[in-house]
Amino acid sequence: MISKQSSEVNIQKVREAIARTVAVSPEPVHIRKQLFQLTREVKTIVGFEKPIDDTFKPIVEAWHKQSGKHLEDELFDILWAKFKTSWNKIKYPTDNEIFVKLLEIAEQSQFPPICNVC
Repeated sequence: MISKQSSEVNIQKVREAIARTVAVSPEPVHIRKQLFQLTREVKTIVGFEKPIDDTFKPIVEAWHKQSGKHLEDELFDILWAKFKTSWNKIKYPTDNEIFVKLLEIAEQSQFPPICNVC
């Protein structure tokens, strides 16, 4: 899966995931949704076989910092706990990764014989 890519590519993908998922509202439901999406994207990037550990804390810290004023009332420790809980609940990769994988499979496959008739 994606975990075989170079670490530089993964670091850039994580930065992009943080930017895509920052909280833009102080509403608790929005914050939970965005944090879950961040967790899902990060798990897709690093691979589903990777267990959650403290090496992911800087990602949540960066997300917290970039969300700025919308998370000023949220304690980091609570967000970190929610990230870890979400990690264990995520079973499927983000839609983008599924689409990319399907495109790779389609590009490698042969056209059906009927396409050679024309």
